Amino acid sequence: MTKLEGRPFALIGVNGNGYDPQKLKKATEKHNLNWRSFADEGQTINTAWNNPSTPGYYAIDHKGMIRHKWMGGTPGPKELDAAIEKLIDEAIKRR
Repeated sequence: MTKLEGRPFALIGVNGNGYDPQKLKKATEKHNLNWRSFADEGQTINTAWNNPSTPGYYAIDHKGMIRHKWMGGTPGPKELDAAIEKLIDEAIKRR
């Protein structure tokens, strides 16, 4: 994955269906995930963001809008990099 620290985007994971926060923490550490992931125990995020499955991954642009959404599993590195680079390019061009 490309080095993206300090670039204008956010990537978050949302794990619903009663996903245990401690289990999520262990999985995050085991797989060395470097993005924020949330255990959406009450389905608040999943309901608001119309997420029918878990986990859900979201790429959020520099304006705070969800621009990409992956349901049910982690996107591959190439797909993830391409989506993020596009968001970064758009953000830089609008400055």
